[in-house]
Amino acid sequence: MEQFKNRYVRRSQKDYSLPFKLAVIEGVESGAIGNLA
Repeated sequence: MEQFKNRYVRRSQKDYSLPFKLAVIEGVESGAIGNLA
């Protein structure tokens, strides 16, 4: 179990570029990306 202790890396908004964020927003608005549940 110790090997998985630090596997999760918390991300901040600074980790993603503006073009990536805009592409995600466009995908959500167009329905290409959404909640599968």
